[in-house]
Amino acid sequence: MRFQTMRWLVSANIRQAFVTRFNPPLTPSLGAEYQLVQRSRFKLTTKGSVSRNYRVPTLNERYWIDLGNPNLLPESGLNFEAGLAAAMPLSDQVNLTAELTGYHNRVDNWTYWNPAINYHVENLQLVIARGAEFTTNLTYAQTSWRAGMRLGYALTRSSQERAYDTYSQDVIGKQLVYVPMHTGTLNTYLQYKQTRLSVQMQANSRRYITFDNTQFFKGALLTNVLLEHTLKWGSMPFRVQGQINNVFDALVIGVKRNALPGRNWAINVLINFPQ
Repeated sequence: MRFQTMRWLVSANIRQAFVTRFNPPLTPSLGAEYQLVQRSRFKLTTKGSVSRNYRVPTLNERYWIDLGNPNLLPESGLNFEAGLAAAMPLSDQVNLTAELTGYHNRVDNWTYWNPAINYHVENLQLVIARGAEFTTNLTYAQTSWRAGMRLGYALTRSSQERAYDTYSQDVIGKQLVYVPMHTGTLNTYLQYKQTRLSVQMQANSRRYITFDNTQFFKGALLTNVLLEHTLKWGSMPFRVQGQINNVFDALVIGVKRNALPGRNWAINVLINFPQ
C-alpha cells in the first residue's frame, strides 16, 4: 500500500511466507517520509520505518558438508530506523546533499559462521545492532568538466546480549568479532569529457577477533585509484580502465588468516554491445 501527498509519502507492506518445516510469521513493514522544508533551493525531509523480519536458514547454512548445521534456527528480528535528508543546490553547477540515519535492529538466533570453530555455522541467541550513518555528497558539473565528492561515516555497535551457553557470560555486551565500530569513506572523482579519475578511500577502526574483545586487528586505511577513458569503435562504445588497488600497501585483514592483497594493478576493457 502506498499513500502520497505534497509532503507525505507513506508505504506499508505485509508479507507471509510458506516454507516446509518452518512456520514463518507475518512480517509487516511501515515506512514514512515527510518534507519538513520545501523551498526552491532547499529541501529537508524526515523519514522513519519499522519492520518485522524473519529469515529461514539457507541450504548452505543447513547442509554444507562439515560446516552446515541442519538444526539451525531461523532468524527473527525487529528493526527501527529514522533520519533526516537535506538537499541544497549551492549554485547552478554545484549541488550539496546530506543524510543522517539512526537505526536499532534486534535479531534473535543470529546466523553466524564462526571463525573460532573453523567457520562452522551456529546461532547467536540475541544480537542487537544499533548505530548511525552519515553521508554527504558534493557535485559539480559544467560543460566538459564534472567533479564530485562523497564523504561517509558509520558508527556500528553490534553486540551479543544473550547467550545459550552459560559459560559465555563474559561475551555479553561485547562488540561482535570482525565488525568495526567506526568506518569512514571518502570517494572523489574528476572527469573531463570522456576521461575520469576516481579515488576511493575507506578507514576502519580496530576489529576484535575474540568474543571477549581481548584480541583485535588494528585499524587500517585502504586506498584505490581508478583511471578510465570511454572510446567508440564504430557504433560500439567501450571503456579502458587502469586501476591500482591498496595504493599504500596496507595490511588489511578481513578475517583471521585471510588478508586482502597488498598493492596490485589491473587493466580492464569493458565493451557495451549495442542491442
